Amino acid sequence: MRAGAGVEAKWPRSAVVYLGGDMVRPIVDPRFAETLRRLRLQRGLSLRGLAARAYQGKSTIHDLETGRKQPLPDVVKRLDEFYRPVAN
Repeated sequence: MRAGAGVEAKWPRSAVVYLGGDMVRPIVDPRFAETLRRLRLQRGLSLRGLAARAYQGKSTIHDLETGRKQPLPDVVKRLDEFYRPVAN
């Protein structure tokens, strides 16, 4: 069983906004920060513990949980892989 198994991540969807043909930063669902914190606490993980599993710095996870930063796609993918339950 994987370390992340047991709590299914239900990440809010994000969208990419296009203005005049140019891609602008993704708009992340405001529930992302709250969801990330809730999932971490349900697992009993510290910021440092989740950061190690997502290959990120503790301050990055903190900034994501407080909404100070928007997640990059590769970070969301790592978090999703960690929290997604293993199919039997």
